[in-house]
Amino acid sequence: MQGATFRNSKLNFANFNYAKVSNSDFTNADLTQGKIYRANFYKAKMLNALFTGADLQESNLENVVADYADFVGANLNNAWLKGGFFLNAHFTNANLYCVNFTGANLTNVNFVNANLAKANFNKANLTQAKLDKAMLDDANLIGANLKDTEFKRAFLKDAKIK
Repeated sequence: MQGATFRNSKLNFANFNYAKVSNSDFTNADLTQGKIYRANFYKAKMLNALFTGADLQESNLENVVADYADFVGANLNNAWLKGGFFLNAHFTNANLYCVNFTGANLTNVNFVNANLAKANFNKANLTQAKLDKAMLDDANLIGANLKDTEFKRAFLKDAKIK
């Protein structure tokens, strides 16, 4: 299914476990509550897509374009979001434990109340990101752009910041 088009599709509760959908177009797609374990979305377009409550554990979202996407309450444990574009995306209440955000553009992203423990933000752009009440224990923020980033009541135990 590489290079497939799912633009404007209603895919609520869809099963994409282990799917290979790199270079596919999910613009405006609704994958709410989707089962998307270990899927490969490398370089996919996910503009304004809905992944609310979806299970994306260990999935590869490397170099995706997911501006304005909604990952509210989603589980992205151990997922790769390296080099992706997530401008204005929402990760409120999401589980992002041990996620790799290396080099990702996370400008104005909402991480309110998200679990980001052990997440890697090396060289990520977090300009104007909202990390209020986020759990960032043991997170790597070395080299991240933190200009105007909000950390109100965030948990930063043993986080690496430079």
